[in-house]
Amino acid sequence: MSTFDDTMLAMDNANTKDWLPTAIANLDWINGGEPYWEQDYAAFKVDRQASFNTNFLMFSAHVGGYAVYPSDIAPMAPRLKSDLLGRIIDLAHERKMKVGIYWLATTPSSALQAREHPDWQQRQRDQTTTGCMCYTSPFGRHTLGQVSEVLERYEVDAIYFDQMPVACYCAYCRDKFRKRFGIDMTALEKEISAKPFREVSSFAVEAERGGHSLAYETEQLQQFTQENTDWWVQNVRALVDQHRPVCAYGQGKIWGAQLRHHRKQFDYVMPEVMWWTVGWNLDYLALHRQICSTFSGGKVCFDVAKYDNTNIERRPMAEVRLEMANGLTVGSNPLLREMRSADGAEHDQAELAMSLDQARQVLEMRRNAVRICRTALLHCPAVDRLAVNDMGQSLSNGYQLLRQHQVDVDVVDEEELAVDNLKKYNVVVVPEYANMSLASEQVLAQYVSSGGSVVATIGSSEGVDLNEMENRPLARLLGMSDVSLGGWSSVDMAPSLSETAKIPAHTRRPFNYAQVGSFDPICTGLAGSVMNFTEPYLEAVYGSQCIPLLTARGIDFAKVSMQPFCRRMFWPGADICTMAVAYEGAGRCVFFAAPVFTDELRRWAVDLDPMIIRAISWAKREEDEVSMVDAPRALRTASYVDEDDSQYLIILTHHATNDLRGTAVRYVDPSGPIEITIKPRFELSQVDCLCGGQAEIIEQADRVQVRVESVRYLEALRVR
Repeated sequence: MSTFDDTMLAMDNANTKDWLPTAIANLDWINGGEPYWEQDYAAFKVDRQASFNTNFLMFSAHVGGYAVYPSDIAPMAPRLKSDLLGRIIDLAHERKMKVGIYWLATTPSSALQAREHPDWQQRQRDQTTTGCMCYTSPFGRHTLGQVSEVLERYEVDAIYFDQMPVACYCAYCRDKFRKRFGIDMTALEKEISAKPFREVSSFAVEAERGGHSLAYETEQLQQFTQENTDWWVQNVRALVDQHRPVCAYGQGKIWGAQLRHHRKQFDYVMPEVMWWTVGWNLDYLALHRQICSTFSGGKVCFDVAKYDNTNIERRPMAEVRLEMANGLTVGSNPLLREMRSADGAEHDQAELAMSLDQARQVLEMRRNAVRICRTALLHCPAVDRLAVNDMGQSLSNGYQLLRQHQVDVDVVDEEELAVDNLKKYNVVVVPEYANMSLASEQVLAQYVSSGGSVVATIGSSEGVDLNEMENRPLARLLGMSDVSLGGWSSVDMAPSLSETAKIPAHTRRPFNYAQVGSFDPICTGLAGSVMNFTEPYLEAVYGSQCIPLLTARGIDFAKVSMQPFCRRMFWPGADICTMAVAYEGAGRCVFFAAPVFTDELRRWAVDLDPMIIRAISWAKREEDEVSMVDAPRALRTASYVDEDDSQYLIILTHHATNDLRGTAVRYVDPSGPIEITIKPRFELSQVDCLCGGQAEIIEQADRVQVRVESVRYLEALRVR
């Protein structure tokens, strides 16, 4: 096996893999009952691919552990007398399609190996199997042998691996771990039980029990997993570079820090995390795709829009179109998974083909354009590793709020933060200030001092060291002093540490109040209004350059003995502290000393949403180049500019719902008229709707206004 050399990846492969940005994928395999041995089966697969308007056919190299081509590694599938794989590749290339070959590590897909070698299966700590094989066992070398065969013999355009089962508790992993660390995995049982350890990205929460690393509970297990992942990725990359360098390599079941670690080896990513593993929320799914894109270094990310045989009654065409449009607004490429002829009526398949043709036009325009985005959202690894489905509630809800107000954002990660990288943004939104690293905070303080702007919220206050708070970089910038933790969610406690008294439990209402200040434009229309707070907040004194936006108010304890008739009867009391401030120096900073993005707090403090959006607008100092005028909160957008062709691309989708938990989306209502304002870089006089809608352009002095009659599923505007 050739040695992996990172310098090989520094070469520009744009001339060999430049088809990826416009690829629309269909991941397919031999379905049960299909006569794969018949002569016209390959043509059937390719013709169906063409009928969907996809241009990237992904096909499995094996079925039930049997190869679908003449292999020296595995026996050929029963009744198959010809080279099915070669025939599919040839026919697809005749149609100008790209072909990707992929391998599954599931036990149904590798049934022959699982039956003949049960010890190759992935196992949990209790030795139960997960439904996947383990690459650390001889199954890994078995698969690499097939990869080498396919790359040597066929002109494949891409390869892909759907799982990453490199570390588990099978006999092979335990033996390798014992040789590496001198102890048995089972000896760590007490350490694992005594110290719950979840230092793994929430992306790893997937529908399948197996298919990714199961050993991550201690630092030694994490190191073991990392070394095994390195071994697998470097071997695959070396095979590609040795046999077919023009082939694109994609890997599944890899997220977070591991994805960042290996991003130079991958040519595209397919995270395959579905809506049900990110809280059934389309915005959370979009956030996941953006984080994966960030961690992959901007590689093409394929977004699953149709899934398996649950589609007929549970995932109708309306939902497929909605998911596809949602992915296009965050830079993803559409992916169909096992779209079968039986999955829909003829009119459904015609509708799908039309939708994918529209997506193709969007991708072709997007390829030569640059995304217009001046707002960054900071991803906090410390919180993400402790999250379950939402990647951190403050991050997820903050992202959703921005999307609901058509604020295009880039997700930036703490561990790669640098002032130079932030200069292209005019504001950075920080949803988890309390948990961010000091090194990252120092970068943000320098960014503000050099003219940038930050909008920060305290986020989770668990584990916050109040003794060190005043010495933190942003706190020093804001002149914070006398820091303490105030506010209580329990109605039995006082609303602040500065006052101590019991509040009647029978009121069952939160008694933390805050009053909105009068600073325009952030407080416009809200001045003097009162909010309830159910979460702890920081009490602090701020410097003279800080303007109060919210003030925490106490309660009138003289009324404690009165019979309550209104939850506000004890209010107002004395001022307690400032809860939010606006700072202006060389740059701007808005700081909320409470976790304003949490669900519980937003349920009570309903006026916070407009305050946050106005705070971001104030911090930006300038209008967005492309902005929506009073758009509905169900609208999602993305804007691009192509200066070479003097045109803008504006992608729009209308969410019928953001929650897929209750039932499938069967119908999407049109949005009604949408008005868009553009501060153009060049003269604009024409607008074209790529998805069949209607729009008109109105010139207004230094602005251009575009009016779209309605948006349903997807609309893309070319303004030139």
